[in-house]
Amino acid sequence: VREKSIFTKEELDYLLQQLDEKGLIQAKCLLRLIMSSGARVSELLRINMDMIDLENVAFEGLFLETTKEIKVKGMGTGGKKIYRYLIKDLFEPYYLEWVPIREKIMKENGQEHNSLFIKKDGSPATVCVLRTMMNGWGEILGKPWYPHSGRHFWTTYLLSIGCEQEFVQELQQWSTSAMVAIYNDATAKDREWKGLSKLKLHLDKDKVITDIEELTK
Repeated sequence: VREKSIFTKEELDYLLQQLDEKGLIQAKCLLRLIMSSGARVSELLRINMDMIDLENVAFEGLFLETTKEIKVKGMGTGGKKIYRYLIKDLFEPYYLEWVPIREKIMKENGQEHNSLFIKKDGSPATVCVLRTMMNGWGEILGKPWYPHSGRHFWTTYLLSIGCEQEFVQELQQWSTSAMVAIYNDATAKDREWKGLSKLKLHLDKDKVITDIEELTK
């Protein structure tokens, strides 16, 4: 049984920095797509150039919505189709950095297609190619990396910063909230609790009263 790896945003940002230093621009875009979408590795290839419109946003402009539905794992042999939502600020800068490089490679190799990720010869990437790009990520991170780690990160990240469980479930079109619990690696200490601000305000108030009492003695 594989030991589950839990990654923080800081750890994945460090991985991003290391990829940048190695000049691995496509791998950076891949990592950010994983972090921003929570998609399975096979689904990443279904998010193509035609489905990404930087003006097609949702949820107060914080998410990019794919222009078409993509096939995902679901009930039945054929799965189901859903729109994918990408955290805009996590993905957009790295997408914009990768696109001109992608176009240059494809032009030099006489390739024309809408795949976001490509092989060295400009032809469309496969799942095997994506997995190859991920080779070595675990060594940089200091613990095993596997593609599903990204889904755990995405779910945990959104919940830990205060997004509602129902919202996370809606974005992934999970049929049950049990799926949210499966991918949520956050502990109570990782979450932002609104009630803590009330406790802090109360403690600050008590401190002010105590300080005044000390001064008037």
